[in-house]
Amino acid sequence: MSRWVDPSQSIAGAVLAAAVGDALGAPFEFAPEFGGLVADGPVTDYQPRIRHEPGSYSGGSELLLIQTSAIVNTPHRWQEDTGHRLSRWVVQGARAGLTTQAAVVRLRSGKPWTESGMEKGPQGTAGLLRSAAAALVSTDDPRHAADLAREACLITHRWRESLSAARTLGYCLAALVSDPLLHPHDALIDGCGLAGPGQMGQLVRRALELAEGDVADDVAVLELGKSSHVHEAFPTAVYFAVKYAGDVPTTLSHCAWRTSQGDTDSICFLAGLIAGATVGVAGIPSPWLSDLTRRELLQRAALKLHLAKGIRTQGDV
Repeated sequence: MSRWVDPSQSIAGAVLAAAVGDALGAPFEFAPEFGGLVADGPVTDYQPRIRHEPGSYSGGSELLLIQTSAIVNTPHRWQEDTGHRLSRWVVQGARAGLTTQAAVVRLRSGKPWTESGMEKGPQGTAGLLRSAAAALVSTDDPRHAADLAREACLITHRWRESLSAARTLGYCLAALVSDPLLHPHDALIDGCGLAGPGQMGQLVRRALELAEGDVADDVAVLELGKSSHVHEAFPTAVYFAVKYAGDVPTTLSHCAWRTSQGDTDSICFLAGLIAGATVGVAGIPSPWLSDLTRRELLQRAALKLHLAKGIRTQGDV
């Protein structure tokens, strides 16, 4: 796969394709308030959903924007500011996961961010969704991006598999932005080397094997899973992003179709991050961009991530 994408456009592609995936997938997820619809074919436009306008995204994109605001506005104490912003977000009635809610309770009781994350939780995906913003600030150093993504995740999620997924995703996104000739398969293989102990590296490698083979999408999803648990959501997103690498519309439309009645919006968000970082904004269909809610806000956030410098992990201080 040959491509040439300017780093700023690659970062913007990751942010916008993730939000598009979020908005495409939300009508078809299993949450009762969205109706638990079943997609009967590739998802090619934004479907109407209860209490939301078509083209509006849900929690994944909001978490990325929260993390971006903390990084941009308070780069020297972004971890603490992330905790404050998450607390306000949840208190204001955000549709947050149980693990995130529990972490916010700890933060509001006075726990420092280094102790607020939950070591075990029922899902473990929200921290991964938010971690992408931290990784996209350090695209010139994929290993540091992996460390930043892990630290962003552990503010709410300290479960080993969540942190391993964050390191793998963080490395992958930074590597794709910094090397325009790199295939997402290779970026993810290298990222798996940083995953650490646990099952995540093995699960991602299996997703890559399936993506490189001739298995049907529904069969792959049946094996990998489509729930909110990070050890299902992340490998499934990897599968679609690698199988259809270079083709954002097919990646997201097939991902939403085959993961319907699962955690569709989160899986499509994660697949969109990788797909968008691979091809940039130019690879996202214009109708999806023009009809995406608050597109300008997302574009500004991506530009700020591109320009932001100097955020550090706790170990760097």
